[in-house]
Amino acid sequence: FEGSADHRDLPSFPTRRLPICNPASTVRRVPRQERSRILVDCIRIAASEILEKDGPAALTTNNIAARAGVSIGSLYQYFANKEEILEEVFREQADRSFESSREWAGWVKTLPLRDVIRLLVERAVRRHREFHSFHPEFYQRHHDQLHVGLRPNEESNDGSGEPVAVTWLHQLFEARLDERRVRNSRLASVAVSS
Repeated sequence: FEGSADHRDLPSFPTRRLPICNPASTVRRVPRQERSRILVDCIRIAASEILEKDGPAALTTNNIAARAGVSIGSLYQYFANKEEILEEVFREQADRSFESSREWAGWVKTLPLRDVIRLLVERAVRRHREFHSFHPEFYQRHHDQLHVGLRPNEESNDGSGEPVAVTWLHQLFEARLDERRVRNSRLASVAVSS
């Protein structure tokens, strides 16, 4: 990819994975042993498979337990209801998307600013479509928490909790004064990350 300047001073993306829907773990009982962690993963994977193959209407705790090959009692030891399981499914997807964004942010900052913005918008639209198609009602209720770019930047030193993407974009826009047409880089950062 072509760069337009020396990009050593451009921002890096935060490295910490952040929670989404509920800051506390959605897991009712924290799995401590490997076998328990595998069971919780099987439940999450089973729920994902049901959503992908059969749709949201087929997502019941009984169907999830059957698909995961666990008893309904075992499922309820870790999750109070299907909403908590859905939250765990979406949390995993959002974490993967966030991790992908971190990797992507490293090389994208070497592109011309107009290409960065185009790619950001394309990725955001694709991610929103994926999340929405998975379970529209849940996604609509929890959109703000699932929006990867709106995760608070808990690594910021000023304690503002400004969203990760806003901070990253603001730094990028400030480093690209020669390429931007908008005077207020903070406003532009908020607009692009929304």
